[in-house]
Amino acid sequence: MVPLQVLWAKVGEHRAIGTSLAVIVPIGLAGVPIYALAGGQVDFRLALPLVVGAIFGAYVGARAVARLPEDKLRRVVALVLLVAGLKQLVFPG
Repeated sequence: MVPLQVLWAKVGEHRAIGTSLAVIVPIGLAGVPIYALAGGQVDFRLALPLVVGAIFGAYVGARAVARLPEDKLRRVVALVLLVAGLKQLVFPG
């Protein structure tokens, strides 16, 4: 979502990250019951520690991102996307 907002909607990096974070919760809240009712497997016991870790990570990450200047933040996002893309190429699946 962040790259699309930055490239196509011409939104600043900080605002794009904040907007992306704001839509994650409603998407997850809507998706989980729909997926589970459709027969998908949801491990709620595993989800709980992941939620706790994600909340902690979101707090730390949001504080760090807020302190980065726009140009450095753009480079960090680009680097993360590059590493994720290379990982998928080297270790698909």
